[in-house]
Amino acid sequence: MDNQDNNLKSLMAKADKGDANAQFILANMYFMGESFPEPGKKLKMDNEKARYWFEKAAEQGLPEARLWLSLWYMDSPAPTDKVESEESSDAADSHERDVLKDFRLSSIKNPKDRKKTLFLLHKAIKIKNPEAQLHIGMNYLKGNQIPRDPEKAEYWCRESAKSGFFDAQAILARAYQIGDFGKVNLPESAIWYEKVAKKHFPPAQYEMAVIYKKGRGRPKDLEKAAHWYLMAAEEGHRRSQFDLAVLYKHGKGVPKNLYKAANWMEKAASAGYTRALYHLASMYYFGTGVRQNRVKSLELCTKAAYRGHPEAMANVALHSHFGHGGPKNDLLALSFLVNAADFGHKGAKKCVDERVIDIRKFPEKLPKYLTFYKKALGRPDYKRKS
Repeated sequence: MDNQDNNLKSLMAKADKGDANAQFILANMYFMGESFPEPGKKLKMDNEKARYWFEKAAEQGLPEARLWLSLWYMDSPAPTDKVESEESSDAADSHERDVLKDFRLSSIKNPKDRKKTLFLLHKAIKIKNPEAQLHIGMNYLKGNQIPRDPEKAEYWCRESAKSGFFDAQAILARAYQIGDFGKVNLPESAIWYEKVAKKHFPPAQYEMAVIYKKGRGRPKDLEKAAHWYLMAAEEGHRRSQFDLAVLYKHGKGVPKNLYKAANWMEKAASAGYTRALYHLASMYYFGTGVRQNRVKSLELCTKAAYRGHPEAMANVALHSHFGHGGPKNDLLALSFLVNAADFGHKGAKKCVDERVIDIRKFPEKLPKYLTFYKKALGRPDYKRKS
């Protein structure tokens, strides 16, 4: 808003004189209950006044106001009586006729509002407003206010996405991936994920990496997978940082580089990714890509164990049993081993079942340790399996 509009009285005067932009701004302020940049001035939220000024702006052809009103009316309470379903004489094509017909029976308060909704919605479609198109598509997809129709949902979501609307492209990618439109379509999902990924959206970049890594909708290509992992990792996506570290560690899709593997693993671990904590602990234990440091290894492994990682629990048990990275402590080792078994670690369960470590050796102190680690690992319902 210009400085001259920073006066509420001036804005209202412009709105009264028919300035569509001023009317739209005023409507938004009433709708949001915004403070006005003038001492002591604040507009209280008032839906009736907001609607009045939206209507005034829409009557003058302001596209944003027409869209707001169409969405407003769509979200009104459902009518108690059925509304006739006459055809729109000026509908542009079959898809437009369908949506206008379906919304005649939508949740609109009264016939007057219904006619305005159809008019405004028609205008929103005419100017190919992607937000309106996506809103229509999501209503068809979820069955909100109109009968659920995956085919129509797909059509309107695609119309919105074709214009480059980010939200629509992301929704399409996911919908094709999980079959929201009636069936899974991985090649189509990959097309839309790539469009979103190229807009520097890390979750989509990660999805593209998985697509190439596992051959889902595109031919398997580890080099391309590594490329997309790198794109997302540089944006701070911790799962991508971890997966990229694994690729560098094993030389898959990229030249083997243990230093880079450790570097990316460190970044993922610093971001709190549990699997990275466990793998980085292993790298410090063996000196893989980093200087060997078993004290650091035990520290990282313990952090992962506290987050409920079964393999980390089992490794802490081994650290404690052999005194690697800290003092030898069989009682502590036993506690972690039992917890690892209860979290599903097969090796730990076998050790406990076969009494490799005699769990009857410390009958007085064991319950105390188990109670402590139950709380530390977030297991209030802990019960040792028989």
